[in-house]
Amino acid sequence: MKHTPATAPIGAGGAAATVGREATAELRRKARDFVERSAEADREGGLALTVAAVAVPVEHFLRALPDAPAFSFAPAGGLAMATLGEAASLEVSASPEGMAAARRELSRYFDRFSHRVAPGALEVTPRALVGLAFEPEAAPAAPFEELGRGRLVLPRWTYWSDGARAALTLALSPEEAFDRARALAELDALFDALDAPPPGAPFPPVVEEAGTEPAEWNALVELVHAALRRGEASKIVVSRRKAVRAAGPLDPTAVFSRIGEAPEGATRFFVRRGATTFLGCTPEHLFEKRGRTLETEALAGSIGAGEADGEAKLKASEKDLGEHARVVEHIVARLEPLCTEVKASETPRIRRLPTVLHLRTPIAATLAEGVDALTVVEALHPTPAVGGTPADFARRFIAQHEPSRGWYAAPIGFVDARGDAEFFVALRCLVARGDEAHLFAGAGIVAASEAALEWEETKLKMRPMMRALGVGEG
Repeated sequence: MKHTPATAPIGAGGAAATVGREATAELRRKARDFVERSAEADREGGLALTVAAVAVPVEHFLRALPDAPAFSFAPAGGLAMATLGEAASLEVSASPEGMAAARRELSRYFDRFSHRVAPGALEVTPRALVGLAFEPEAAPAAPFEELGRGRLVLPRWTYWSDGARAALTLALSPEEAFDRARALAELDALFDALDAPPPGAPFPPVVEEAGTEPAEWNALVELVHAALRRGEASKIVVSRRKAVRAAGPLDPTAVFSRIGEAPEGATRFFVRRGATTFLGCTPEHLFEKRGRTLETEALAGSIGAGEADGEAKLKASEKDLGEHARVVEHIVARLEPLCTEVKASETPRIRRLPTVLHLRTPIAATLAEGVDALTVVEALHPTPAVGGTPADFARRFIAQHEPSRGWYAAPIGFVDARGDAEFFVALRCLVARGDEAHLFAGAGIVAASEAALEWEETKLKMRPMMRALGVGEG
């Protein structure tokens, strides 16, 4: 891919976190003027225009076009982004054929791509969004039918905010003509949404809960133990789900907002397509790629955050340390053929989340020349933290004994116009559709695992999403 900015950013200023109506009107005027002037410029391929905007929570932006396809990634204390509409999109999957199609489409998006940046706007690089199902061969099943096996999207509009400054980017595919009237009308609608306070309607109460029963969970864990005793696997991650029905339609953007600021090391995510919204707050990075530099992590082994002496117990737990070590070994082994160097920290650290503590080992690598982000996705997914070891047996076991996971525990992220990328594992999540929400949580089963304790772990993992729905337990 080649990125050739037509106009470099001028200055480092931008919109303040809180601006008055007069300043907002001035930002709008400048944005409209920049878009109008850019409509007359020559172009060869794809085009992106970035203008300064007012800094607000990304939920304001997502409400602007409530029926439009949307993505959002909001890390703790970092640059948040949200998108609306599609300049181009392609249904893909995590299969080798699906990833090859995604590579071709990315090249089409970003070859001879021009990015024109208005003075004072944030320095951002346009991104294509990627979401995939856990199992590429499985037919899309409830509640993920509208999301399909996966999707690659060049978003039409992207909103960016670092909390103090913000920007809006309009992207056009290589084939799309510049419709100035449409672009200006959409720009005005987006500025209106950014300037409007969010609605304050109360959440509908939850009237019914259903899902995996403890007896079903115990039976599933026993099937795993039987496979472990036969020597077919050393670990298998199994999951359960809970369905919640409310007294009225759920507002997914309000649920997303009620998750609150992501804890350190975690990222809120939001995907909407049709009447289905997939959202959550994942603690797990699949990887981050900058040039040939790759950073990833092993995240496995858990204990409740409220447990007395929890950190010490987790660091001393042979069960959790063994489970964690297998994840580290798997990731390093998968990366070595793609890299000139791979280094993992010698001892795991603690990742503290509101309800759970995890063992975490940072891993750094240098990619070989020409290795792209989607190749890394193929190599790493699924990690033993969400699948098991050996990976192929664990995937077959999960496909045989669980309902389709859909996009739960699968890669979700972006690749930008420079080829840099960041991917996450879609955990601590739910699917909202109408008056229903479907929650997911899993646990890694090894020889020392006890079904009742692993059930409690899944309750802890579901708790943040249950609270976002206004329900306390998992």
